Amino acid sequence: MILAVVVLLILLDLSLVNNEQGNPSPENISEITGISQANASQTKYENDQQGFTLIIPKDWEVTATDSQFDFVSKDSADTITINLFEDSELSKIGVLTPAACDNFGSEFNKSITQEPGSEDFKFSLFKLNGTAGCQAQGAIKKDLAQKIYIMLKPNSQKLFTIYYLATTPASASTLEESINSFRFK
Repeated sequence: MILAVVVLLILLDLSLVNNEQGNPSPENISEITGISQANASQTKYENDQQGFTLIIPKDWEVTATDSQFDFVSKDSADTITINLFEDSELSKIGVLTPAACDNFGSEFNKSITQEPGSEDFKFSLFKLNGTAGCQAQGAIKKDLAQKIYIMLKPNSQKLFTIYYLATTPASASTLEESINSFRFK
């Protein structure tokens, strides 16, 4: 997986960038507060071992390993994937910074092959349900919408990548609501 290679290549760089740049200023960060309770058409997926929750459509299929979690629509090619990376270098990072997000974005965009006319991924610092992370929206194929979050679990050696692949604008809205519900336990 391209994302796995990019993450592993820049783990040390993130640590160095964070140490040089310091903590981000709260006033410069956009904040997203996602839903915390599932409605009648949703279910709350909880993973106690890795310490996170995600609200997804009730009829979706879930496949999980120790380091990858796939949430797949039964009706379309819509998916949400969460990858987990553990490395002792991650404990040195503390928090992600704008410079770390820029660095990740640069390496990520260099590592992918995009269809002509598709939108580049532009990473920026944000907060999701109180935790700082990096976010980007773009596409590898021009007819598909994709969004990516990079979240460092506080006080741990774990980095989570959360992304969706949406086949229609309507499904992109549903998928965004789901990834915005991601929380650490």
